[in-house]
Amino acid sequence: SQEYMATERLYDVMVSGQYDLVVLDTPPVKNALDFLESPGRMSRFLDRRIMQWFLSPYDDGRVFGRFLRGTSALVFRLLGYIFGREFLDELAEFLYLFRNLYDGFRERHEAVIRMFSDGRTQFVVVMAPTGPSSAVAHYFIDALDERKMPRSGVVVNQLHQSTGKQLDAGELLGPLAKEFSQDLAPHTDSQLLARLGAAHRRLLGLAKVENGFVNGIRERQGPNEHLWTVPRFEGEVHDISALDRVGKQLA
Repeated sequence: SQEYMATERLYDVMVSGQYDLVVLDTPPVKNALDFLESPGRMSRFLDRRIMQWFLSPYDDGRVFGRFLRGTSALVFRLLGYIFGREFLDELAEFLYLFRNLYDGFRERHEAVIRMFSDGRTQFVVVMAPTGPSSAVAHYFIDALDERKMPRSGVVVNQLHQSTGKQLDAGELLGPLAKEFSQDLAPHTDSQLLARLGAAHRRLLGLAKVENGFVNGIRERQGPNEHLWTVPRFEGEVHDISALDRVGKQLA
């Protein structure tokens, strides 16, 4: 029901004419797919033939007067045994009262389905450069392709920055570290340089792995798709200035 109400709200916003651009940020992939599928699922559920079949055992003059016969009788008895007679009566009453709203309801949901596939709609996949996030991104790209929904590209967020060059901490910082550690405990400078060298090697390895995930996504992209990268910033992105930094990276 949440995904259904979200599509209703999106439809209202789109047809209001009050906005030049609508950006929808979805939850993780499973919820996003539920959102994309909810209009079609609801339209299939409210298919006119299904409604007519379900309401056929009810007398128009007396909704709860069920006359069972033929195959419908068997099916209704089975449903009644599984869900209970009271539930079936309540569901039938709902559909009976809803029947006059059916056409407008279905038109709205078909409009949402068309909107998802419209060229003016573009889907952007956002991922982190990690194994699980990359797998989810590939899965979502497959899901969009399967549904023939337009993709504009992928954003890879929090990418570690590296020149890719092997650097020697002792060669670059040795004289400086020795100069400033004269009044410290013996071997402090060498320990510091060793830790800096180890940290640099870890960064190189991490950047190499992350770039592998980026290249895997890039290989799947079409000629008109984009790939944006946002570096990993110090601190959280929770204010306007930090958000501006992210925006400048994307733009």
